[in-house]
Amino acid sequence: MSSVLWSVTLFYAFCTLSVYANVYNRYVPQMSDGAQQYLVGKKVRISIELLAKYGASQQVVDVAKRAIIKHFTTVEVSSGNEAHEIGTEMEKVFGGFWMVGIFDNQFDVAYTITRRSPRYLLFAAGDYNILLAEELTVGAKISKTRPF
Repeated sequence: MSSVLWSVTLFYAFCTLSVYANVYNRYVPQMSDGAQQYLVGKKVRISIELLAKYGASQQVVDVAKRAIIKHFTTVEVSSGNEAHEIGTEMEKVFGGFWMVGIFDNQFDVAYTITRRSPRYLLFAAGDYNILLAEELTVGAKISKTRPF
């Protein structure tokens, strides 16, 4: 009986260690001290900085930054609506489907759409990380006419 208990204990310890190791195996850049500050939500002044981008041109970065400044308020209860508004603005300009996530924990970003997206942007906005990523459906062809 003790060998079964010992096996279960070892299995549990291994699983726990594996989970902790997997959480911290991705690098998420930090906001620099000299980030430019913006007035968001007509009330709050926060720093907004592009931390990472993949597959996106400067035009995409500029539109995303303007959408964040226009819609992001730092009020957690309205973050779902803010994400929807930012995504809608990206879809109007560039087409396709855009996922927008507002994260208060930087490690959550690494386990989202970034693994399968053809282009994404990661912004630091105050104490939050805002991820904008274009959804590429299975079998879809990447557009050669859009400004990416």
